[in-house]
Amino acid sequence: MIEIPLKYPGKHDDDKVVLFVRKHWVKYLVVSIISVLLFSIPLIAIIVFFSNKSEIDSMSVEIITVSIGIYLLIVMALILQAFVDFYLDMFVITEDRIIFVRQNGFFNQQIDESHIAEISEVGVDIKGFINSVVGCGDVIVHMGNDEAILTIDDIQHPEKVAREITRLHKEFVGKGNANQEVSDDKEKE
Repeated sequence: MIEIPLKYPGKHDDDKVVLFVRKHWVKYLVVSIISVLLFSIPLIAIIVFFSNKSEIDSMSVEIITVSIGIYLLIVMALILQAFVDFYLDMFVITEDRIIFVRQNGFFNQQIDESHIAEISEVGVDIKGFINSVVGCGDVIVHMGNDEAILTIDDIQHPEKVAREITRLHKEFVGKGNANQEVSDDKEKE
């Protein structure tokens, strides 16, 4: 079997990826349902418009065609933007770092990165009936100071991810090199 190398922003050559997580598919399902509803609006409008007219002039048909074309282009652009946001949001846990890539629109990408040694607490937040049923929730990572919080939202199996982060943190601190690695990383920057 051929292994495809994993690419993500902020990747180092020596990274060993432990977990790679994207947003839960159910979040994109909501966008898909709304998209179907938005695509049905022009069809309903055409049926209503043409059922009330006994004579249809060519100017009305041209205006309706152009209007529907513009509307559908806008809807498709919104759907594409929602898919790009969904697909390019990623959460990568390596043996010594946590990287959270957030895509906001087409040209705005935010990358949050933290060292495993800086973690003080990891929590899980699952809100709502649907999230409980499908196993979707947020992972909240508190850093050493109270102000630094990394929230990884709407991922599948948040408990598993939180356990893995906690395990990596305990392993890293157990090796006794937590302070050494953090200071080495800050010197590289």
